[in-house]
Parts: sequence; structure tokens; C-alpha cells
Amino acid sequence: MTPTIQPRFIRYKRLIISLGVITALIVIVGALITFWLPGYAKSQLETRLSEALQRSVTVTSIEIKPRTLELIVLGFRIDEKAGANETRTALFSFNKLTADLSIESLKQRAPVLTAITLIDPQLRLVRESKEQLNISDLLEKFGQPEDEESAASDQRNQFSISNIRIEGGRFEFIDRYKNAEHTISEINLGIPVVANINSDPADWIEPHFSAKINGAPFSLDGKLRPFAVNQEATLAVKLSNIDLTQFDQYADLPKGIHLLSGYFDSDLLLTFSQESTKAPDITLTGATTFRQMAVKNSAVATPYQADLKKLKVDLKQTDLTGKKPSQVKLAMDQIAITRDGESEPALALAKLAIDSITVNTAAQRIALGNITLDRLSATLHRDASGTIDLTRLFNSLEAQNPAEPQIQVHVGIPIPARKPAHANAGIKMAEKEPGLPEPARADNKPWVPQIKSIQLKAATLRYEDLTLTKITPMIVDSLDLTLESIDLDGVKPLNLVLQAQVNQHGNFKANGTLAWAPLSADLMLNLDAVDLVSLQGWLGDRLTALLTSGDISFTGNLKASGNPLKIQANGQGKLANFNIFDSKNAHDLLRWKKLDISHLNFVNDPLLLDISTIHLSDFFARMTILPDGSLNLKQIIQSDKTAEPGIAVAAVAPSGNTPAASKGETPVHIDKIFLQNGSINFNDRFIKPNYRANLTALSGQVGPLYPGKSGKIDIHGMVSKTAPLQISGTIDPFSAELLLDIVAKVKDIDLPPFSPYSGKYIGYAIEKGKLSADVNYQIENGALTADNKIFLDQFTLGDKVDSEDAVSLPLSLAITLLKNSRGEINLHLPLKGSINLFSSVDSCKIATNVFLVRVCDRIGGSPNG
Repeated sequence: MTPTIQPRFIRYKRLIISLGVITALIVIVGALITFWLPGYAKSQLETRLSEALQRSVTVTSIEIKPRTLELIVLGFRIDEKAGANETRTALFSFNKLTADLSIESLKQRAPVLTAITLIDPQLRLVRESKEQLNISDLLEKFGQPEDEESAASDQRNQFSISNIRIEGGRFEFIDRYKNAEHTISEINLGIPVVANINSDPADWIEPHFSAKINGAPFSLDGKLRPFAVNQEATLAVKLSNIDLTQFDQYADLPKGIHLLSGYFDSDLLLTFSQESTKAPDITLTGATTFRQMAVKNSAVATPYQADLKKLKVDLKQTDLTGKKPSQVKLAMDQIAITRDGESEPALALAKLAIDSITVNTAAQRIALGNITLDRLSATLHRDASGTIDLTRLFNSLEAQNPAEPQIQVHVGIPIPARKPAHANAGIKMAEKEPGLPEPARADNKPWVPQIKSIQLKAATLRYEDLTLTKITPMIVDSLDLTLESIDLDGVKPLNLVLQAQVNQHGNFKANGTLAWAPLSADLMLNLDAVDLVSLQGWLGDRLTALLTSGDISFTGNLKASGNPLKIQANGQGKLANFNIFDSKNAHDLLRWKKLDISHLNFVNDPLLLDISTIHLSDFFARMTILPDGSLNLKQIIQSDKTAEPGIAVAAVAPSGNTPAASKGETPVHIDKIFLQNGSINFNDRFIKPNYRANLTALSGQVGPLYPGKSGKIDIHGMVSKTAPLQISGTIDPFSAELLLDIVAKVKDIDLPPFSPYSGKYIGYAIEKGKLSADVNYQIENGALTADNKIFLDQFTLGDKVDSEDAVSLPLSLAITLLKNSRGEINLHLPLKGSINLFSSVDSCKIATNVFLVRVCDRIGGSPNG
């Protein structure tokens, strides 16, 4: 062997030996990794984790494949903490974990995983008590915040993980404190890559997550660039058919309110962006929907159930940081409120829509666009106390016991414009500490709400007065209402347009402006045959009779403003088909077919009533003089007790004295009053026995009636359908002093029906006879002048009647002396005096005395005169 060959051989020999040693080492290391290391790692993992977690940890097997750098962990399980009565239950487990390590890890000197897959992970979380979880000890042990050096070191660590997948995961939450169970199943997660090495910071990471929450589908899809200088992220959240009743026990609902049913859907997109030197921008768009909602409210005077078919909230552009105004749209379908024990809703609404809701947190302003309420239906009952029962649905009961401490859920998620919670906040169940002051706001300026318009379409209102029996309810349907330019403070007038149908034949329309702080209205009204029967209960005890029918019509203008309130009304009015019924005596008191009022002008301050004409047709009145001498028609509406004269004058006197007021004149102007086809049933119960008479076919006119001007009277009719009656003359009832000049003529009235009067005042009944009268009454300056011409034909007294008021004179002789040869008596009975000295009883006595004086005059003259 030559000297040159020997060194070369030695080098080759050394190389072969080195390669053999290296190969042997690799084989040995590979054998160790393949056959020894998995068992060792398994035992160490079980031992160390069991000690750290204080729970039994088992692993079925660990496989390491050196050729592919693949790690496989099979059958991993962490048992619940051992207890006296606890069965062996898994806290956390998975069937398989696969991790593929890349050879790039050596080059990058950092972990580089090309794939990591977790199959069938399962976590079982148990809430033992109010603040105790089955992992509370682990949270306390491992939940301590890291020091700054460790945190900084973690941030410098580089890594790259690709193809992250979780398949078939399951999470169980057993709440023994609330006696509830919740499950998140079919958990699947996919993340293409998460890396801070060998990647462009501008690259998007697109994770995917899907699961079922108590059987309801839930998915998350997003994109994010967590390592870029300007961080960006989007997250699409989709939930479907979430049963809210499974979570209502965790909601802080007011006492007495219970959720009976409800489902939640959402399709939302969360967008996050943040430049390195600026605050983040977080916006939320999409839609959320609540369906089949049912809530029981027992915290009000009248418990009820509220049902909602659908509530959809469209988030057009919602800024979660509050820096920019947020746009929201809201729509609600099929809302109903039903009292307990009733089947029909007391309040229902087919649809409520708000086309735009703008919330400006910075300016503390909320603006609502057009609010539409479609097919509102409400039933209102007025009870004996005068209260509308619908108000009891919103009157809360006073708390009988102090409120219990409420449970709040504190989630460790930073809220915009607030400081973030501590790192160990996590999920903490804590009782609200009483007596802690609310954090002070930097700006105590109140929120300013605005509403563009409110539209009420095709509404129906049913009003029933339970204090009235056998009265048809008032039903207002086809109700359309539009309110625009709304000032919620009520200072600026809003525009109002209203139209409705009342009880199928009446109509109501209004158009104008309205404000309420202070009250101010300027409305054009058009009422056509609006039924008033159901509204009479508002008069309370003041109405002593029952209005069984009656409607009102009015076309004109109504104004109200000022303080004190000044009311002006101008237009045409009509009261039709009125019937006032005396339920105590079971007969009609007053009725008419039509009462037309034309050119009405009314002002309350100073009082003024100006009417062009009043037409009253087909009327009937039952006039009764009661046993106490009062008139029944005056008692239909009971007036308040009369105040002392001085007080009464002071109460009604207007602020500015007008000439009419200074003279005591009543400021009422009526041009004409027309009467047509009227009748009066007269009953005098003051007389014993009672007297009855009927006035029929009453027609004519009265007017004009002005203060200071006498109006003409021209009325004709029949007495008891046989005796013609005519009344004519002039009258001025509204001046400071009554002016009257009336002539009344009646012919051939049968006298026997007047026996009650003759028996009371002259002590005899009337057997037969007829009366014709021509009387003239004049009143001026309080003085009464009467000229009574009376003609009696075949006047004959009947049986004697005992009466304390009867005169004790020989009337039979007197009548005989007054009769002429044909059995006729002509009397002329003038009267003079003050109207303040006469009463209804005194006038009869005076007439009798005058009659006797005429008898004495006749005795001194010719008996046949």
C-alpha cells in the first residue's frame, strides 16, 4: 500500500465509521422515539397532569411517527375530582389528537405545525351552587395574571400553525343551582393558518365555527389579520331557532314577569378595524328576529299575557363604540295583550313598524322616523269607579317585600368607552352589592327623543260602560290617524289628521294642529251622526235619566288656547234621534227626531253664544210638576249646589267687564227657533188628585232672542186633541230684566179634567162645562200686568171636596149669578203686581179671589150681563 493511498483509506474508514455511528444513533433514537418514548410520555403525562389538576388523567396511547414527524394522542380523559358520592365522570376528554410537525421548525427555530386535528373533544361543566363550579379550583389556580416579563416573553415567541381543525366537539353545562342543562353539540372549528413567521401580515386568516346550541344551529365565519399594523376582522354570526326559555333564568327580568315561550334568530356581521394609533371601530350590521314570544306579567293591577308573533330588528349601521350615529329599523307582527281568564285580547296590533331609528350616543339624541301601527284593536271598559280597565294593565303593584338581590353576569369582554375588566374576570356570578352609588356620568344632559310621524291605520276601539245596563257599546272602526311634526314636549303644535267610523253609521273627521304644553288646538271638525249613548256615563251621578238613543253632528272649527283656557267653536250642529228615558218610572221623558243648530258661534271667555236658527221637530216632553212643586225636566241633570249670591257672581264674572255683563244680561243671541210637530204630556202631581193634559201638534217659531230686543212668539197646537191653542206675542228672556208680552188663546176645553184644581182651591169638583180663554201677560221692569178674558159654557160644579186651601164661600150661588140665560159666564180678570211676589200656588189663590170680586160686582149689577 503506497503512502498516498494509506491516508485516503484512513479517511474513508473514519467516514464510514462516523456514518455507521450516526446511523446507529438515528436507529436507536428512532427506536426509542417509536417504542419507548410514547409509553414514557404517556406515563409522565398522566402522572404530572393528575398532580397538577388534582384529578385522574388517563391516556389510552400515544403514537410518534419519526418519519412523518406526526404525534397522535388517543383516548385522553380528565375525570371529575374524586368525591364521596361521585361516580367516575369525565370532565374533559377527546378521542384523538393529531399534530404534524414540519422540518421547517429546525430552520425557523420555532414550532411550525402543518396540521393539528382534535377529534370528539368533550367538556362537562357543572355549576354546583351560586358561585361554585366543578372547575373553580382550577380557575383559581391557573387564573392568576401573568407577570409582565412572562407576557413580554410570550409576545416574542414565534410560531406557525396551519390547518387547525376541531371535529365533533361537545360541551355540556349542568346548572344544578338553576336546575337546568345546556348542550353545545356538533362543534366544528376550522382555521387555515395562524402564524407570525413566514407570513405576510396582510394575509387574511379565515376561521370557521359551527355547532348546535341545545339543538339550534349556530355558525361563525370570519376573516382577520391579527398581525398586521392596521388590524382588521369580520365575523359573521348566524343563529337559528334558539329557545329563549332555556336561558330566561339567567336574565335579569323584573319581579312578576315570566317568559313563557320565545325563539331567537340572527344573521349578523361584526366588523372590527383599528389603526395603530387610533381607537378601534366596531360596527354591527344584519338582522335579529324574536319569534313566538309570550310573556306573563303578574306585576300589574290586572295580570295579563303578552304575545308577539315576530319582532325583527334590522341593524343598518350600528356603531358599537358610540362614536357615530347608529341606524336601526324595527318591525313587529301580531301583538296581543290578553287579561288572565279571558280569551279575547284586550289590546291587539297586527303590525308595528319604525322605518328608521337613529341613535346618536355622543349627542344623546334618538330620532324615530315614521311609526306605523296597523290594525290596532282595543277593548275599553269603564267600571263603577270611573276607571278605564285598560289602564290597570300598565299600573304596577306596589312592592310588598324588599327586592331580592339580583344576579348579574359579568363577562370579561371590553365594552367600548369603558375600561376593560381584569384578566381573571372570566365569567363570574356575583350578587349586586346594595348601596353602591352609580358611577357619575361626565355629561348629565338628558337624552332628546324625536319622532317624525305616527300613523294609525284601520284601528278599532270598543268602548263599553259597565255602569250602564242594556246600553250598546261604542265601536269606533276604520280609524286612521296621522300625526306629523311631533314635539314630544308638546310646546310646538303637531299636525293632526283623523277619520273614523262610529257604530257603523256615524263618521268623525278632524284636521288641524294640536299642542299640550300649554293646551292649544285649532281643528276643523266634521262629526256625522256620532252616537252619544255610550258616553253618558261620564256625567256620573249628575244624570238622573238614561239616554237610550241620540247622536251628534257638527261641522266647523274648534279652537282652544290661553291660560285660563279660551274655547271657540264655530259651525253647524245637529242633535238627532234623542230619547231620554226615566228608568225609575219606565217611561220616556224627552225625545225629538231632529234638533238643528245653524251658524253656531260659541266663546267661553267672555261667554258668548250666537246661533242663527234652531229647528226642533217631532219632539215630545213629559212635563211633571212633582209633589214638592218642582219640575221634573229640571232634574234630568243635577246641578251643583247653588253658591251664595256674592260668591256665585264672583265665580262666573269674566276678567274683562263687558256692557252685557255689567247689566246682568245673558250673552245669548238666537235669531230664530222653529218648532214642528211637538207634543207635551203634562202631569201635575202637586195637585191631589193629580191632573193630566196633553198638548199636541205644537208648531211655530220664536225669535229673534237678543239681549235688549224682544223676539216674536207664534206657536199653535191642540189641547187634548180637541181644543185649539194659540200663543203669540214677544219675549226678551236674556236681558237683565225679563220682558214679556204674550197672548194665549184656547177654545172649548173640557173642564171636568180640571177637577183636581177646582177641588183644591174652591172645594168642588167640576161636573161639566167648557172653557175658552184669551189671556194676555205683560212683564216689564219686574211688574206683571195680566188681562184674562175667560168664557165658561155650561159650567156646573159637582161634589164637594175637602181642601185646606179652598175658599169658604157660597160658590154655587156665585156661579148661578154669573151665568146668563144661555148658561154662559164671561169673566174679565185683570191682575197687577210684581213677579217676585207670585208663586205657582199664590197665582191660583189670587185668580180665585179676583173671581169672587167679579161675582160681587155682578151681584150689584145685572145678573144677565
